[in-house]
Amino acid sequence: MQYTHDAAGNIVAIRRVNPSPITISGFAPSYGPIGTVVTITGAGFGATATTNAVTFNGVAGTVVAAGITALTVAVPAGAATGRIAVTVAANTATSAQDF
Repeated sequence: MQYTHDAAGNIVAIRRVNPSPITISGFAPSYGPIGTVVTITGAGFGATATTNAVTFNGVAGTVVAAGITALTVAVPAGAATGRIAVTVAANTATSAQDF
């Protein structure tokens, strides 16, 4: 949050500021069936599994391990060929290639 104050120190405006942007630099393996464990590399991920939301072509996967530069995620039932997206707080990054 970013606050703007008047000369007397009163808050006159509050602006929501997004945390650092996230990026996906790659993932491996590049394809696989439901249940495949995929390692997504990048930057700005949440340090705990619950702070990251990962989807495979719009279908939510299960984050099994997390770090700020890598996530380990199981491919969910119903996933189809498409982009991987990672959301942390209000920021979303999408892979450049399909899984």
